[in-house]
Amino acid sequence: RAGFSYLPFAVTFGLVSYYWRGLPARFHRVLAPAGLAATAVGYLLLPVTGPDGLALVGTGLGLAVSPLFNRALAHILPDRAADASGVLTTTVQLSQLTGVAGIGSLYLSLAHHALPVSAYALTVLSLAAAAVAIPRKGL
Repeated sequence: RAGFSYLPFAVTFGLVSYYWRGLPARFHRVLAPAGLAATAVGYLLLPVTGPDGLALVGTGLGLAVSPLFNRALAHILPDRAADASGVLTTTVQLSQLTGVAGIGSLYLSLAHHALPVSAYALTVLSLAAAAVAIPRKGL
């Protein structure tokens, strides 16, 4: 049952991550901030919607992660691409591990209020990430 509750997240994340390039090119620069903002809204609504709200989170992360990876690796020379991809993947996995440990600790320390507190903490983190990902002139 627990695995099925994440199905909306997994399906939307996978589909959006795969098909984002089909959107008009003029939107590609704003996909990451828009996706992270959608993720924040999804986390904010999570206490109300329950597992169904994970579809919005998956959509938002699908819009954000693939374009960010694409942008991070776009100017890497082909002979360095494997190394850069490995470093990026390792960094992302370490960040995910740290995030799960931090949010898990917050969740367990506030078990009777855990879902709303965790959802709001994730919202704040997503909004901060969206702010950092906003395209700037000259980049």
